[in-house]
Amino acid sequence: LPVVHADNLGLDYPQGAVPPLDYSIDNDQTTWDGSDKYAMSQWMDPFESDVQTTSHTVSSEASISLPPEPELIEMVNIFFDNYFPLLPCISQKRFRDRIDFADQYSRSPLIWAVCAVVCAARSDIKSQASQSLYLGEAKRLLDGDVIAKIQPLESLQAAIWIAFCLFVSAKFSEASTHLGDAYRCACYYGFHQIDAQRKTCSNNIFTPKDAMEEEERRKVMWTLYLMDRQANCLTGIPMIIDDRFFVVNFPIDDETFQGADELDLAKILKDPFTRDLKALTAHRPRSSISATIMRLIYTSTVLLGHITDYHNTNVHLNTTSEANAAGFRELENALTRSWLSMPVATIYEVPARDLDRFVLLMFNLHKCSILLHHSVPTEVSHPAAGSDPPGFLRCWSSVQTLLRIINQTAPLSIAPLLNPFLGATYFLCGRFLTIRLVETQLACHRSDLDLILMLLERMGEKWPSLAEKWKRIIELDLAKDKGDVLAMKVGVGNYMEPTCYA
Repeated sequence: LPVVHADNLGLDYPQGAVPPLDYSIDNDQTTWDGSDKYAMSQWMDPFESDVQTTSHTVSSEASISLPPEPELIEMVNIFFDNYFPLLPCISQKRFRDRIDFADQYSRSPLIWAVCAVVCAARSDIKSQASQSLYLGEAKRLLDGDVIAKIQPLESLQAAIWIAFCLFVSAKFSEASTHLGDAYRCACYYGFHQIDAQRKTCSNNIFTPKDAMEEEERRKVMWTLYLMDRQANCLTGIPMIIDDRFFVVNFPIDDETFQGADELDLAKILKDPFTRDLKALTAHRPRSSISATIMRLIYTSTVLLGHITDYHNTNVHLNTTSEANAAGFRELENALTRSWLSMPVATIYEVPARDLDRFVLLMFNLHKCSILLHHSVPTEVSHPAAGSDPPGFLRCWSSVQTLLRIINQTAPLSIAPLLNPFLGATYFLCGRFLTIRLVETQLACHRSDLDLILMLLERMGEKWPSLAEKWKRIIELDLAKDKGDVLAMKVGVGNYMEPTCYA
C-alpha cells in the first residue's frame, strides 16, 4: 500500500503540541534569550488575555558552550556550503552579521541547531557526542523562545534545522512530531497567512520589519511544507500542513534573495499558491533555469501531498469508483503537465550549479508517479503467473528511469545522489527491484539492487544513521518469503513497517 493509516502505526499523532501563545510581552519578566519567569501551566486560547501562570522557571544558563570563534566560523561556513542549499530558509548576510555578537547569539537556538547539523554529518564519536549536546541546547533555548514569544522567525528557522537533524538521524517519528509543533507555532504567529487578504490578528502583532524579512518568512513556510511532505508521504500519517489554510506565495529564487540588500516587492512578480492542480501545474515561469527548477520542486511537492491524500481518502472512505477515477485522472494530468514544464530535456543540459536540485526534482516526480500508480486494489488478488498489473508496470518504468538518472549523474558528480531526501525513493526502487528479483531470479535485477545498496552505503558516509535505516528496510524486504514479496506487487503490505518508522 502506498499509505498506512495512523491508527495502524500505533501512533497518536499530535495536530499541534505547543502551548498556545499569549502575544503580550512583559519586558520585566522576559530576558533576551527567551527565558521567562513564568511558564504556562495549561492549554488555553492564544488570544486569552487572562493567563494562568505557574512558578516553573525556564533556565537561561547554557549548560555547554559554543565552539571557539574560529571553529564556530568554520562550522557556519561548512553549514552554508554543504547543508543550507538543501533547505534555503535563512538570510545568510543577516545570520553572519549576528555571529559578530557571538556572546549574545549563543542564547539563540538557531546557532546551536546549525552546529548540531554539521556534527550530525560526521561519524566520529566526538562529533556525535557534540551533536547530541548541541541539539539538546537548541531544543531547550527554542522552548524558552516559544514561551516568551520572541524571535518568531528565528525560532521557526531553528525548529526546521532541529527537525532536519532528527530526520537525518533516522528519528522519523520525532522529526514529524517536531515539525507539527513548529507549524502550530507558525500558525499562532500568522505566518501561514502571509499573503491572505483577510489575516488573523496575530499578523498585526508579529509584523515583519521589512520586505526582506517578509520574504524570509515565505521561505521558512515553504521549507516547512517541503519537509512535511517528504517526511510523511510513505507513512500514511496525515500531513501536518492542511494547505486549504496555507496562503503563502511561492518565494523568489534564493540567488535573487541572497544577493539583494533590500527587496522592492512591488517590482517582483508575485507567484501565488493555489490548490487548483490545473492552475498550479500549468504555470511556466519565464525566468532562469535555477528559478524554474525550484518552482517545479515546490509544485511536485504539492502534488506529492495530493497523491498521498488521495490514497488515504480512498482507503478509509467509501468513495465511488467514478469519483476515484476522476481524482486519479486529475492527478495524472497534473503530473504530466509538470513533466511538460521541465526547463531542459536531458540531465546533460543542466548547469553544474543546478544539478543537485534537478536530480531532486526528477526523483520527486518519479516518486509521485510510483505512489500514484501503485494504488490500493479494491479486492486483493494475486495476478496470474507472468502477468503484471498496469499500475505496477508504470511504477517499474519509473524505477528503470531512476536507475538511468543515477547512471547519468554519477560520472558528473556523486554529491546530488547523496541528498538525504532521496533516501525514500531509493527505498521504493529497492522494493520493486526485490519483487522483480524474486519473480525472475535474473542477475540484472540483483545488480541494480546492489547499486541502490551501494548508493546508500555512500550516503552513509555523510548521513550514517539515515542510510542505515533505509538499507535495513530494503534488507527486511529481501528477507521475506516469496509469497509476501509477490503480495507487495498488488499493493498488499505497508510501504514502511511501524518498527522502521519509529
